Amino acid sequence: MNIPQEICDLTLFPPLIDSKARAVNIVMQEACRFMDEDENLPRNANDPLGLLVKQDLDPFSVDELDQRIALLKSEISRCEAKKNFAVTHRASAENLFKR
Repeated sequence: MNIPQEICDLTLFPPLIDSKARAVNIVMQEACRFMDEDENLPRNANDPLGLLVKQDLDPFSVDELDQRIALLKSEISRCEAKKNFAVTHRASAENLFKR
């Protein structure tokens, strides 16, 4: 269910929409509670990030978890480097066309 964030913001709206429509209130509250979780997950079921997040960590030993953390940190560094390249490349292109 795709509900606008304004509706889910309980500081702007009371927790109950209509005191007589209890079922609607419960559905809206549940949808708002899970909205952020659903929107942050990748859309493709076979997306590597989605599969990584869902993976059970219980079977891993401490050493395996340390290796996994090191690998993920190196992947974060690689992503940050790519992002920095993209930002500087765009800035260079914008400066080129401003002349």
